[in-house]
Amino acid sequence: MEATAEQAEQRLAHECAVAFCVEGDSGEEVVLVQEISARTLRSVDLRETRELVSHLVLQHHGVCLSDFVPVKTGSLARTSSGKISRSATRQLYMARKLRPLTTSKLD
Repeated sequence: MEATAEQAEQRLAHECAVAFCVEGDSGEEVVLVQEISARTLRSVDLRETRELVSHLVLQHHGVCLSDFVPVKTGSLARTSSGKISRSATRQLYMARKLRPLTTSKLD
């Protein structure tokens, strides 16, 4: 799903993303957190990007995203070796400690 987000918007190809599941009102839901650099942020429409990523994830993976969370570069949790930590990022999301660049949740 992370690669699909990169395909949705070419300018995201060098940005990091992580997808994970959370328990929602209707069962398991999928969230995608996407880092976006200040440079990329100046040249993309976050609403259009969110809609395109959501559409492509559904088309390619058969999964509806419950949330697309664009965050500043460096916001994703990382291990001591610099790899993205999916579980730690999920914990930040669940604790509402990520600072999204936009607050619109997907419907």
